[in-house]
Amino acid sequence: GVIFFIVDACVALLILTEKDKRSSDYRKYLLSLQVFSTLTDVLFNLCVPIVVADSRVIYNAGFIPNQFRTSTFLMVYVILFTEIGSAYFSCAYYRRNSILPQGHLFRWSGWRKYALLLAVRVYAVLSAAMVYYCTLRIDIPDEEIPASLNWVFTKSAHMVLRDNGYFYALLA
Repeated sequence: GVIFFIVDACVALLILTEKDKRSSDYRKYLLSLQVFSTLTDVLFNLCVPIVVADSRVIYNAGFIPNQFRTSTFLMVYVILFTEIGSAYFSCAYYRRNSILPQGHLFRWSGWRKYALLLAVRVYAVLSAAMVYYCTLRIDIPDEEIPASLNWVFTKSAHMVLRDNGYFYALLA
């Protein structure tokens, strides 16, 4: 908890206070990776989703406001997770470009580099939208939940999944 946050803050300060001009772009990507990793850890530690596979139930075992739906949590988590992936991709791409010689076919700079990084971000947003749409389609309304699963109403946020094509699309 607190120790983890202090260590993350120290790493972020090290990234921000570095004075080497050659790696300013890399530090920007690295700081983005650090911030999104910290936000994801905080969210996951607060919300703690529990999956009961045999009943197809996802419920919250942590702190989450009652009006915060499980599908919304999953979408936010997917956005943060894909931003971690995007930031890691940006860091790896920067390091790869620093190794390749100038004029190499796959060393992109300028508008092609920014178009590639934007495409990765757009993919992240589209993935989150797909997850949100699929979770809305597979979530059983509270009125239709079977009596054997009435215990989920004691949880602050829950989601009972119906078995349909959207369920398998979400798993994919």
